[in-house]
Amino acid sequence: MTHLTASKIFGRLLNDLMEHRTTFIIAHRIQSVMKADLILVLDKGQVIQKGNHEELLTQFGGMYRKVYDAPIDLRTRTADFALRIVNRYTSLPKTTEAQVLGKQVLRSGTSIGAHYREGHRAKSDPDIVNKFETALQELDETDFWLELLVRAKIIPAQKADPLRKETNELLAIFTTIVTKIKKRMNKK
Repeated sequence: MTHLTASKIFGRLLNDLMEHRTTFIIAHRIQSVMKADLILVLDKGQVIQKGNHEELLTQFGGMYRKVYDAPIDLRTRTADFALRIVNRYTSLPKTTEAQVLGKQVLRSGTSIGAHYREGHRAKSDPDIVNKFETALQELDETDFWLELLVRAKIIPAQKADPLRKETNELLAIFTTIVTKIKKRMNKK
């Protein structure tokens, strides 16, 4: 069994176990506690932060944010981003407007990791650029739909801001990658 498969199985079992129960989890990986209603961050036996995943991400400079921002590969980061998009979509109101806009952000936000993987497997620099530029278009579209959800007063800005920040960070990363590859292509 691969590590990824074992992680998925463990995650599903943990979610099933926690449903409708008070559960205490001690974890070193943020992915293990992202869906928790309340997360306590401890340092030297003392609670130094508390809140849910989205709240703790907005506390820049805090321990939780530092652990979350620790360098991870882009494959994992885009997959985590897609999961955060899915979680935001499932928490939207069930109104027609919310669901229509939510499905747009769901489509664009979850496609970025797929485009990254396609580009990562590409056989030529032009193909990599093509796939990553598509990821850039999807990121820009995701930011638009998130902004629209806020401006339409479907979700408060503070709920969209962490996702919009990650969207803009991914935009910067993919832009840098595409720019460097294009420079390399022009030197040939």
